[in-house]
Amino acid sequence: TGENELIEQPQKSKNEETIIMLMAVNYGQVYLLLNWACSVQKLGLDPTLLAYIIPTDENSYKILKEKGFLVEDPSWVKQMKFGISTQYRGSANTGGHAQINNAVLLAGNELVQAGYEVVFHDVDMTWHKDIRPWLKVAGHRRDLLGMQAPYWNAKGIINSGFVYVVNTQKSRRFIQSLENLAPLKTTSDQLLWNIAVRHVYFSELSYRILPQALFYKYSGHRMPRPGNEMLLYHAVGNAKREHFEFHDTWYLNQTECPKFYADAPAPPITKTYKK
Repeated sequence: TGENELIEQPQKSKNEETIIMLMAVNYGQVYLLLNWACSVQKLGLDPTLLAYIIPTDENSYKILKEKGFLVEDPSWVKQMKFGISTQYRGSANTGGHAQINNAVLLAGNELVQAGYEVVFHDVDMTWHKDIRPWLKVAGHRRDLLGMQAPYWNAKGIINSGFVYVVNTQKSRRFIQSLENLAPLKTTSDQLLWNIAVRHVYFSELSYRILPQALFYKYSGHRMPRPGNEMLLYHAVGNAKREHFEFHDTWYLNQTECPKFYADAPAPPITKTYKK
């Protein structure tokens, strides 16, 4: 696992409130991850202590390591027979995103099998309260808690961009099975999750969908604006920066977040939504 020291002490997640936020990112998505970091810092928390990040290229690795994040050395990418794009093209299943999700699944399985509680966490999110205490309570007697899938093409109710894996015997078996099935999937990791979670072999798996009012995903600019009870915001779809700005959740700037703004890749501008 390279520089990852988390594997060596899995008992921490059982005795403390620690839940690992697992993310994977290429250079084209770094600006989104840093905006998430700004949102966490705004809450008085240190994002570098919450996340374990899998960079898929050298540029993202260098930036995030310099910012103080726990990151995996991307030398493993050179051992593959295909490359992972450093660009982010907006759509969830284009560019390097599909391969990036495989990296999350492989790393997540290692952590889960080692005894950790893990959140499979996309980078296009912002926190508005500390989500960990809420997840700890809601995860009691559950194996998985997942965000609601916003689109029909997920073929199910789970958005794999945010899944809290409570470490249980059943969840360990399920995540291992997902890794085993990963070579058979298409570009959609959500399709894989939703097919597997409904399979008869996992009929005893206890999972629930997170409430939309608390774990809010944006799938169209005409959706109602989130309320004060929102814990987390997920900018699904394209034009992510514009979605964040529309909901006043864009924090990556010199004034609000100078630490993570410095030397950050410039985010693309694609369209503007009127408030």
